[in-house]
Amino acid sequence: MITKFKVSKDHQTVSWQAAGQPVELHFQYPVEANYVKHLNQVIVQSDIRESGQQNLALYVEDGSVKVRPPMPKLEHEVTGVYAVWFVPGEDNVTTILLTDEYKPYDTACTFDLRTGTLSDLHATK
Repeated sequence: MITKFKVSKDHQTVSWQAAGQPVELHFQYPVEANYVKHLNQVIVQSDIRESGQQNLALYVEDGSVKVRPPMPKLEHEVTGVYAVWFVPGEDNVTTILLTDEYKPYDTACTFDLRTGTLSDLHATK
């Protein structure tokens, strides 16, 4: 079980304890991270300068990556994830993709934390 979840003040280190052992993820640029308590996982949105198109990841308690969902193939290139709206206890997370697909609107989709898939792409009107 993940305990003592913490994001550093500079948002470049995400840490926790798992089975009494420390786990630390270090990043070159600031990240957004949340502990998904009901799944005992950590969701991290990193900077596209560091992780490119695969800047959304779910980590399991030992610090290994469970999934980095592939970005959908759209008419306009998707360069990664811009924002994640995490709601504790929810399996589905709203994400905003970096793409001009629905310009002038943003492109939203659902990230399923159980299956690791992106679906339900739509404009944020």
